[in-house]
Amino acid sequence: MARRWGAASLTDSRASIAQDVKHLLMESGLVSKLLAQRSLTLRSDVYTEMELLIETDTRLVPGSIELDTNHAELITITATTYEFGQLKTEVSYVAPTR
Repeated sequence: MARRWGAASLTDSRASIAQDVKHLLMESGLVSKLLAQRSLTLRSDVYTEMELLIETDTRLVPGSIELDTNHAELITITATTYEFGQLKTEVSYVAPTR
């Protein structure tokens, strides 16, 4: 029987959920949008967009997502999963050098 490849399925472990969240942000274009933004007010809007996007993951408890943006070029994301409790992951957004 031939194997059928469909849409990517979500896996269920704390590490894989954290990785999925990280990839979700990277693939959304919001990290690139953040790099291009100089205005602190508009950067704050991008962070809000990121939180709302992360909240679409049904494995996470709504309202539990927090972004720590205190460190330059690094976003630390914490959230609570329904099944595994707290998770933490980091997204680096250092601009590539030429």
